[in-house]
Amino acid sequence: MRLLLSFLLIVPIVVIAQKDSTNSWKLYPPKKIVNHQKKLAITDNNSKPENAEIKNSPVVIQPGVINIQTTDCIEDLEEKNRRILKKQAAVSGFRLQIYSGSGVHSREDAEKAKAEFILKYPDIPAEVIFQSPYFKTRVGFFHTKSEAIKFQNEVFDDFPASFVVKDRIPLDIVQSTYTEK
Repeated sequence: MRLLLSFLLIVPIVVIAQKDSTNSWKLYPPKKIVNHQKKLAITDNNSKPENAEIKNSPVVIQPGVINIQTTDCIEDLEEKNRRILKKQAAVSGFRLQIYSGSGVHSREDAEKAKAEFILKYPDIPAEVIFQSPYFKTRVGFFHTKSEAIKFQNEVFDDFPASFVVKDRIPLDIVQSTYTEK
């Protein structure tokens, strides 16, 4: 009886312990690396493609005419998509926030802060934005935080409560700053 019991315990352990050659036991088996590089056969008119030398080269597109048939519905969707992309056309950047307030007179206070800033720094853009329930006055468009901090130090005497905030910079402003340089 002991012999039979030990046999029944050892055989399943040996069977389970066998190595699986298909690697199906791995949760994430290694992926095969595939080279997706396209190769073109470069030939002239007299040679056969089998004898051609294979080189990596860009695909040459022959000039031609493409006729696209659309409906008004598709054109309306394209126009709507252009408007949405134009609104979202911005990159990540930094601005200086010189005022933030909520309450009865917060809008007037934000406009006063903007007017005061424009009088002292006419070349720097300023705007009042509303993010419920706050009216905020933000100035300047800076690509890096260090540029914004440098400007914050310049205006600190006039606006001691100002601080740097991360914001979206419109693409047309980014493009105009690079074309001016």
